[in-house]
Amino acid sequence: MVIFCKINKIVRGLVWMLLFTVTSCEHVSTKEIAARYALKAKDIIEQGGDTLAALDLFDKAIALDSSKSAFFYMRGVITQYNVGDLNQAVEDYKKAIEIDSTFAPSYWSIGRVLCDKEKYSEAINYFEKLRSLSPIDWEPYYRLGVTYYELGEFEKAILNLKKSDEVDESNRVRREWINYYLGLCYKDLGDMEQASYYLNLSAKQGHSDAKILMYLIENETNNSDN
Repeated sequence: MVIFCKINKIVRGLVWMLLFTVTSCEHVSTKEIAARYALKAKDIIEQGGDTLAALDLFDKAIALDSSKSAFFYMRGVITQYNVGDLNQAVEDYKKAIEIDSTFAPSYWSIGRVLCDKEKYSEAINYFEKLRSLSPIDWEPYYRLGVTYYELGEFEKAILNLKKSDEVDESNRVRREWINYYLGLCYKDLGDMEQASYYLNLSAKQGHSDAKILMYLIENETNNSDN
């Protein structure tokens, strides 16, 4: 749900940006029609309407104006989350990047898809690019931290997870997850003191897996002492 809300917010902003700027472009009427197709498609999806109808509208928008990264990106979002075709979605995300190499949402989306497929080494490249585009955003660092953890590169994971916390100390959305993965990293490095510290923080913040892991660690420690 958090992911969908984040993407939906991006999509809404992109569409309104396109409609706002379309009158300053050449071939105004064609570009305006394309933008209106995109807006109508967005409304269909938001209202739980016909996915195929929304995709058809994006096809029409792209046929009229294939210069907009946002059109390909938004079609990719619908293809991924409403149709479930990850491969086709990634093709659209990549097309958006071909048009605009600074189009950050596509790097984020491709990285997530690759992680879902457990292609962590490939995902790293997209999250690194995203970090370079958004150096003061906590999430690229967090995604890098989790991905490096999955690759078993715990020192790099810790560095990025701590940086994620540092660049946005007010963020509470992922705090329990940041601490949870920090705890896992230190546990796998054999530093049980640090592992317990971060897992305990995560548990207090409501992470159920952290609570279970803390219970197991405490039991193991007690058994060792006995």
